[in-house]
Amino acid sequence: MFSLNRFAKSALIARSFFPRWHRKSWVSQYSTLVYNLFPTCSSCGVKLQNTDPKKEGYYQLPTTKPKLIREEDKVFDKYIKELSPEDRELLNVSDNVSKANEKPVKEKDGTNIQCIRCRSALYQSKFNWDEHPAETLDDVISSIPSHGNIVYLVNAMDFPFSLDSRIFQYRNAKDITFIITKCDLLYSSLSMNNKYGATFFRDYLWRKYNVDGSKVHAVSGLSDWNMEAILKEIPDNSYLIGSVNSGKSTLLKSLLYVSSKKDSKLISSDKRKALENVQDRAVNKGLPKNLYARQQRKASDRYKLLNGPGASHMPGFTRNHILYDFKGKTIFDVPGFSCDAQHGVYRYMSPENIKQISKGSLVPRNGMYNSPYETLKGEQVYTVGGIFYLETPSDTIFQVRKCINFERHVFSSMEKAMSVLQHIEDYPSLARVFAVDKSSLEGLRKFVVPPFYGSIDLVFQNVGHINITPTGKRITNDPLILYLPQNVRALARQPISKYLYKTLSGRDKNGNPLRKENWKSKSTAVLHRFTGSVPFTADLIPASSNDPYESINDYCAKVNPSLSYTRSTVLDESNRYKYWI
Repeated sequence: MFSLNRFAKSALIARSFFPRWHRKSWVSQYSTLVYNLFPTCSSCGVKLQNTDPKKEGYYQLPTTKPKLIREEDKVFDKYIKELSPEDRELLNVSDNVSKANEKPVKEKDGTNIQCIRCRSALYQSKFNWDEHPAETLDDVISSIPSHGNIVYLVNAMDFPFSLDSRIFQYRNAKDITFIITKCDLLYSSLSMNNKYGATFFRDYLWRKYNVDGSKVHAVSGLSDWNMEAILKEIPDNSYLIGSVNSGKSTLLKSLLYVSSKKDSKLISSDKRKALENVQDRAVNKGLPKNLYARQQRKASDRYKLLNGPGASHMPGFTRNHILYDFKGKTIFDVPGFSCDAQHGVYRYMSPENIKQISKGSLVPRNGMYNSPYETLKGEQVYTVGGIFYLETPSDTIFQVRKCINFERHVFSSMEKAMSVLQHIEDYPSLARVFAVDKSSLEGLRKFVVPPFYGSIDLVFQNVGHINITPTGKRITNDPLILYLPQNVRALARQPISKYLYKTLSGRDKNGNPLRKENWKSKSTAVLHRFTGSVPFTADLIPASSNDPYESINDYCAKVNPSLSYTRSTVLDESNRYKYWI
């Protein structure tokens, strides 16, 4: 296998012997040459071989058998060939229409071949965890040459979990391009994303890490949002880094599709003709705007299916650098990294459940103040897929809205929830409730949610978030308790919706405060800008004892000995983030 360390040393030698104005172009050409010397898997990047099925990179040579053509296609082709060229043109069909009905096959030139391991994972859901080791940020950065430009992809679904601040130990903030991916989960339209989403993420990165706003982009690879601008802004010799399932492969597929519409050299004439036919039919039939967009989306999906890296929801899928050439601009797909060697919550899930959860949940539909909610009453336990268990104190009522793409369930107690999962074979109707297996209960950890006033989000890495809002008169001051499986990470966050959308201010048009029952009918809407003046997130508090108050005070004493929390403590607007550490 080609050694990346050897490549880095060669690049450093080039820097020593070539003038500065020649280095960039030479290194880019050298990178392209070296990465094309050996055929590699288009999905994971490992070196291909067809001699030993037990070793990595094994693939099967393309079959020499004649292509299968259905009997219906043969009959159709027969009558089509009897038509005149003018009639064929009217029907918008080619001389050999049966090609459109065949299953797509990989190119024979070795540029788009997948190894058996990748094909099994993509198409048969066969996945061996031992073959997908978790990379760390240190591992990924050490494999990138010092002259390489860093493009950091941050997942909007669990923001800011996928933003590892240690990246600034390796590169200056002004030298990194940030791309916020999966923004189609936050907005239903590109205009809203560009108006509000980009504003928030630029504010956040500027306030927290002094990142120039011009280097922050909010995109969607699935919906092709802002791809033309990204292709223009990404510098040559760039390396796409990000946590697992941050959307690197999807972004590359989208960039390839956008490039294909501008450059005919990137796709074959047959594929380009197919794309043009879809567009022509949409225009000539006078389809409404939404139907035309649907036709465009189908063309995009068809192209992405046959081109670019293999996109999988399984973690650790990419295992080596994969080079892509965009009209002379080289971009490398880099393995995703994880802070946990066990792949976090994914370790307890089947490939089907990982795929479902990774698709995410629409915040405009499920995470707003007027979205459907679940009511939790004292001492009930709320879970989504068994990924976490939220226990509410007695004599309290909470509204919970979930932005996680899996079913939720409410149990009467934590003991009941654990008993059901441990003996799930006795509860077949509840099997769909759990996305994790029984092993997730081994070493279950207990946390205390930091005391809060108003509404908060609980964010779960690679999963999504839930919004919690207390309602009614709160009789007790007891905090919420959260149980997490080993390696599952979570944190408390300000409601992200107030920075992404205009929300109710609680005041009328004259600035007078309103009673809560009048908010929906009389309150004005306002968009909050992130200023960094108060904590945006807070760590969960490890439960050091059965008394949550003692756990809070033990945790606070490590940071601020003057902090104390008792049953008589009152939280309001003035001290709502006092216990957020």
